[in-house]
Amino acid sequence: MTGIFSTFSRMWQLQMITLVNRLIYFTQKLPFAGNLISAQTYAAFRTKRTIGTIAVILLFVAGLLESLLYFGGMFALPMLLWTENVNRTEHFNLLLHMYFCISGVMAGVTSAKVLESNKMKYTSIRLMRINPTKYMRAMLFYRYTTFFIYQGIAMTLVAVLFKFPMTHALLIVGMMTFWRVICEFLHLALFKWKGIVLVQKTWATSLSMLLALTFAYLPFTKLNLPLFGSVILDQPWLMTLISLSGVMCGYVLLKYTDFTSAVCAVTNHADPLLNPEIRIADLQQRMVQSKDHDLARPSSSNLHVNEQSAFEKRDTSNYTKFLLPGIPLSSVHRSTDVYWLL
Repeated sequence: MTGIFSTFSRMWQLQMITLVNRLIYFTQKLPFAGNLISAQTYAAFRTKRTIGTIAVILLFVAGLLESLLYFGGMFALPMLLWTENVNRTEHFNLLLHMYFCISGVMAGVTSAKVLESNKMKYTSIRLMRINPTKYMRAMLFYRYTTFFIYQGIAMTLVAVLFKFPMTHALLIVGMMTFWRVICEFLHLALFKWKGIVLVQKTWATSLSMLLALTFAYLPFTKLNLPLFGSVILDQPWLMTLISLSGVMCGYVLLKYTDFTSAVCAVTNHADPLLNPEIRIADLQQRMVQSKDHDLARPSSSNLHVNEQSAFEKRDTSNYTKFLLPGIPLSSVHRSTDVYWLL
């Protein structure tokens, strides 16, 4: 657990630094306030730490608001608009049905942090050289801890609004958290068995979204679809089985699983503008073609050196724009505090 928290601390610092630098950059673009912020602000460590503290609070608030909007827009609002003269029990069964279809089935297929491709994962592993296994263990621990907190708060507010039993609502969120951990384990097992990254398969994600949303909202129509989601989530033996399986899968993921191959497979196929391997391969191919056409030219021997130098400059420039928008590259090398300069 100590390794997870130390890795998470580095990831959190990197995320905060990137966010603070972007805030400074975009503030500089404002008509009046931008003139008050100079380029030296990027090196003002104390100021950036203060802004970083504010950014941490804003991120937590943003995560909570996201869950509130999710529960409000996907569950509470449809029940308020499309149900009349429905008792509390039927409302709760309808909520469980929609929650099972959308958070259980759809998100279970379309969401997998292990095989997700994003800039934060690329930056942490490819640029900051964080160990892929340590990174994913910290990311999974953070993801599903906050998942339970955010969704638990949102579900509690929905329970208060519709006068549901809050204890039962929190148990459902806890079981859904364990189910999503099981889904992470299954996504990784499928990748190691067949080499398939399911979340990158458009047909699978599109089909799961279409079916899940259709079955989630069909009870609001005149078809009178049975609320099978509420029946599934209201089985004590099933809740116990999912909870125990989720604990076992979580323990295996955090203790014994090596994420190196899965993470490298995702980051190797990330955005080509951020992927040096793809760009180097493309550069080498163009160099070979140029040499085939220009063997008789005396300056062709310097082609590799010149193009490699130009590639490194463009590559460094792109990384700088990604992490440090608007910051001159020379200012990066003058700082000794790599975290609070980035």
